[in-house]
Amino acid sequence: MKLKQITRTSTFTFSPLHASPLLATGTVSGALDDTFSDESKLEFWKPDFLSSTAPFSLGEEDGEGPIVTVTEKSRFNRLGWGKEGIIAGGLENGELHGGPVRGLDWNGIQTNLVASGGINGEVFIWDLKDPTKPYTPTPGSRSTKLDDITSIGWNKVVPYVLGGSSNTGNTVVWDLRGKREVVSLAYGSTPSGGGGGFSGGRRGTSDLAWSPDNATKVVTASESDENPVVAVWDLRNARAPEKILTGHTKGLLSLSWNTFDSSLLLTAGKDNRVLLFNPHTSTVLAELQPSNNWAFSAQFHPLNPSILGAAYFDGRIEVHSIQSTNPESVFG
Repeated sequence: MKLKQITRTSTFTFSPLHASPLLATGTVSGALDDTFSDESKLEFWKPDFLSSTAPFSLGEEDGEGPIVTVTEKSRFNRLGWGKEGIIAGGLENGELHGGPVRGLDWNGIQTNLVASGGINGEVFIWDLKDPTKPYTPTPGSRSTKLDDITSIGWNKVVPYVLGGSSNTGNTVVWDLRGKREVVSLAYGSTPSGGGGGFSGGRRGTSDLAWSPDNATKVVTASESDENPVVAVWDLRNARAPEKILTGHTKGLLSLSWNTFDSSLLLTAGKDNRVLLFNPHTSTVLAELQPSNNWAFSAQFHPLNPSILGAAYFDGRIEVHSIQSTNPESVFG
């Protein structure tokens, strides 16, 4: 059931400190709205789900707007809201990195740590105790398997394990305690055309998500239109995926694994669709009403397992509840 809609072409993040949705949105990089504005804004929204008189749509002209607006000098690729109450933004101007920052994630256990990823395999770990001195997963070197970082994610069970995905099609897992790269994951053929998988060579991995309750389980999303799949990996055997989830008809752009229920995995893609999978059974449980443009971000609420959000390039962010979802149907 769709609860609210925000009229913005923005990436978003839910507050991890409020069970009732409080959202931050940042004007997304690489898109224009119907005003052709080049402005970038960080905005905060507090939708009212209880009042019958509260507006359904927020952010429209002459309608109810954000509770706070901050003008920024660069647009956003990612937003992350940490448990310390601090918001981090991955910006298109590459501030603090050598280029655009597309990977960003707060550590859910060691809440003073946030990881970011940029171009040329550049990954930094930032510690709020001394944010002026970021460090890398493997001091003095970068992974040769990564180029532009597309996603960064902390393991949900082991706080010193970090994963990073790249446009090379590889996902690397680091052990920060041992300061080493422990495994590399890649599903599909090599660029030279060897061994099965993606036709025309391996395509980029757009996102990754760790299991909320199993330290060795991670999922990766392919942005390939030829083979738009989610690979489910068990790191105890990293040579091939444990499962392949199919359902999208074009490349995927976003993943979110429900914090409270590991049988719920949210995906968003270039086919304008947001799907709800059960990654244990490889089945599609439900689908949001398709949009007119790419669905580029989908997230579960970190405290309320029945709430999810989805952002589209047609200028909308939607907030839904899955409590009334009818399996094998479109809900919205």
